[in-house]
Amino acid sequence: MFGGHRFAEGNFEEGKGSRRQLFAGIEWRPRDYWGELELSSVNFHGENKPGVRLSAAHDVSDRWQLGGELERISQQTPLRALRNGVSANRGEGWLRWSPNERREYRVSAAASRFTDRNRRQEYTLSGKERLWQTPWLTLDLQPGLSASANSRTDTAYYSPARDLAATAALAVDHTLYQRYDTVWSQQLLAGGGSYWQKNHAAGAITVLGYGQRLRWNNVVDTGGDAELG
Repeated sequence: MFGGHRFAEGNFEEGKGSRRQLFAGIEWRPRDYWGELELSSVNFHGENKPGVRLSAAHDVSDRWQLGGELERISQQTPLRALRNGVSANRGEGWLRWSPNERREYRVSAAASRFTDRNRRQEYTLSGKERLWQTPWLTLDLQPGLSASANSRTDTAYYSPARDLAATAALAVDHTLYQRYDTVWSQQLLAGGGSYWQKNHAAGAITVLGYGQRLRWNNVVDTGGDAELG
């Protein structure tokens, strides 16, 4: 079982927007399978609404894993959309290839249905290449390629007809303290890339992130992070 609280806040031309979510769920791990069911209460635009997420994965082999997710009031809904009373339900399918712990690539396709009748399609290829590893530090290269399309562009939130982004980032995971099963660590992310939107010139992307994680034991794990991109 698991549970927690998620919070996001932002300032927009029309005012401040926030999203608060209390959630609890169960995890199921039989051999070669994984499943998770989460129930939540999502507060946005002055209302509380029930959210549901169902995730599942299957280990096809030692290298390949197939999975998917269905979510009501998706966590991927733009905060500005929620600020204007618009939410989205989302479905995603993905395939992951990991020949060893130093290399991993994942391709996914997702579709979202917004309550303002916008339909969004997303396609993503992401990876990880381990560049350096010590008992206290890991350094990974994380390349990424993503594209999306929206049926509506006249929305209060960012919704381009078509876009494409290519990025590369360096991710550092540094263990600050470890004693038995208790591990305190920090994570740093820095990178950049290029972004293209239909009928617009290409632009640059900067990605910066920082977080900390405290794993008390094999059961309790807490953490937080902030990312700018």
